[in-house]
Amino acid sequence: MSRPFLSMFRPVGRRNFSVSTSRRAIDKLCESAQEAVKDLKGSSTLLVGGFGFSGVPNTLINAVRDRPEVTDLTVVSNNAGMPGAGLGTFLKDRAATPAE
Repeated sequence: MSRPFLSMFRPVGRRNFSVSTSRRAIDKLCESAQEAVKDLKGSSTLLVGGFGFSGVPNTLINAVRDRPEVTDLTVVSNNAGMPGAGLGTFLKDRAATPAE
């Protein structure tokens, strides 16, 4: 009886468990929305979750809107909301252009 190729490298009847070393976690928490978007540059691409007005990160959107030097954004979302609200603030302030 032939065994599969990989099984010949481990003893039969022995279970192998995954072992991982502990690594320091990356702390992505910020004190404010302004701090979270401070490194954002113009001509960036933003991936935004949520649907319509549910789950859209309005605080972060407003923090980006308050930075007039950030323009020409490419915003990827399944819904742009309404002009002047949610992602629509980028359209109103000309920070992003609508997709055609």
